[in-house]
Amino acid sequence: MVVGDVYPDGDITTEWQVNPPVNHFFTIDEDKGVPSMSDQIFCWHQDDNKTDTFHMDDSIQGIEEYTQVKVYIYVINMHSPSPQPRKINIYVNGGWLIAKDISPGLESWQSFIWGSLSGNQASLDALRVTVQTFNMVDDKITDDAIQIGAMYAEITYSVAEVGYQHDFMGVPAANIDSVNGIPSANIDTIKGV
Repeated sequence: MVVGDVYPDGDITTEWQVNPPVNHFFTIDEDKGVPSMSDQIFCWHQDDNKTDTFHMDDSIQGIEEYTQVKVYIYVINMHSPSPQPRKINIYVNGGWLIAKDISPGLESWQSFIWGSLSGNQASLDALRVTVQTFNMVDDKITDDAIQIGAMYAEITYSVAEVGYQHDFMGVPAANIDSVNGIPSANIDTIKGV
């Protein structure tokens, strides 16, 4: 298995607030090594039932199957005394999976794993991540907020095997069983090729 990262590269739903006022994905697509809260998406105490959804880039190619998606967010999540959870979820294989709670806390990375998946290249290319707020409890509690400064997804996948690509006298190598009685699976190189 191989692991690779994908980042937000497009907005699908943009109900959260953004600072500075640019595309939402642009504020959270920074490199995982240098996360920052200088630009962010956020919701305050008065922002009930808001959703931001992002398309993730298709920089990972040539996969046979992916089996796990682990999403990381760099977040500040301050809760009022009896909060409704903030959620994160992914869209794979044509549907949304079970959303996970974003834990309260100070500025830090949080990760969320969806495992035992079986998706192909087309499904990975359509990967979406959404963040949601629900019923931000009390309009009078002004420190009830969530801010996200960075996001990426770590994909665990297998690479599609590529066989010998040369032809021999017009016959595709995949159709050649043996050469001079030697099984083609045992031939490492062919002189002159």
